[in-house]
Amino acid sequence: MEDLLTRWRATRSPALADAIEAQTGAKDLVAWERIGKLAGSRAKTAILRLAKTDDPRLATLYVTWLAQGNWPAPTAKVVWTRIFEQLVALRDARTIAPMKEIAKALPPFVGAAHRAWITSQIDDVVTKLAATRPAKDSADVKALLARVPRVEKAVAAPDPKQAVEAVWADPTDDDLKQVVADALMQAEDPWGDFISIQLRGAKTTPQERTRAKQLEKKHGAEWLGAIGRLTLASSWRFEKGFPVAIGNDRRGVKRREHQAALLAPQWATIHTLRISILHTPHWWITAWVQSPASRNARVFEVGSMKSKRGSLRIEREPGQPWRLVDAVRGYASSLPIWKAFLAGLSPAERKRVTVAPTVAKRDALVAAL
Repeated sequence: MEDLLTRWRATRSPALADAIEAQTGAKDLVAWERIGKLAGSRAKTAILRLAKTDDPRLATLYVTWLAQGNWPAPTAKVVWTRIFEQLVALRDARTIAPMKEIAKALPPFVGAAHRAWITSQIDDVVTKLAATRPAKDSADVKALLARVPRVEKAVAAPDPKQAVEAVWADPTDDDLKQVVADALMQAEDPWGDFISIQLRGAKTTPQERTRAKQLEKKHGAEWLGAIGRLTLASSWRFEKGFPVAIGNDRRGVKRREHQAALLAPQWATIHTLRISILHTPHWWITAWVQSPASRNARVFEVGSMKSKRGSLRIEREPGQPWRLVDAVRGYASSLPIWKAFLAGLSPAERKRVTVAPTVAKRDALVAAL
């Protein structure tokens, strides 16, 4: 391995980089991979230390983090600045193509300005790497590669939950949900049983409904992914096997957990978000509105999922602008929430927002527009 790394550092050969990664075991990169799970404040220091390591496996790891949208908030700009600087320094031409693809379909980084900045940085890195492409492999490099023993990588068994990704891409297709349920049941995954029962609707038996409740109680938080860290068991609702309403009301949620929740694919099927004034930070409301996470949302409310009426309710029809339809109780505490919500909208979107004439304290709420 050291011979390969030494020669790669001298040549930046993509073939040598591939050989290095082929010789790498899953346990070899654990320490580096853990950095991807750190909060931005800690990750920036850890990544700065990585700058002392000249290794093509780091370039691959950085691109993986970029594709996953790690550290999505604008406050993590320093993290990405260091990563982009190191990608240029590593001069690994293999990263050019994947970064171009990432730029075309950027993960849900928060805010239009931050997304534009990330895209511009990717373009800049790609341009610099393209200008420093390595020469063709010399005879001695080819000879070294010929001596590298072949390593047969173990092929992991397919993850049945990958089938669920199709639903996130097309959340209204009930036939697709049944196909996914069948695939999960074949893998003996309880989510498949749950989806199948809920798809039956009114045709379910009492025994099936009891079974579904048991499955949801046991696995609901898991099925919510990162969103499960925000919500209590009494504050979510599943329909046809997938989450459709959640409450952001769990006490003591850390900032990085709030940020991670914005990236969860489960938002594709969620149409209602209820938040707790006590436990939902204002910055997260703004980030949620800005993020693709809210693309299919139809209702935003303040209050408990158990109550029939919240102190603030904002809703919209598909393709239509947001409308504040109710603000009856808790006006003084709801006004900052309303302002945080509006802060996530673009100027053009704010111009289209309306406030129902029956809303209490309407003049002050309109003035916030």
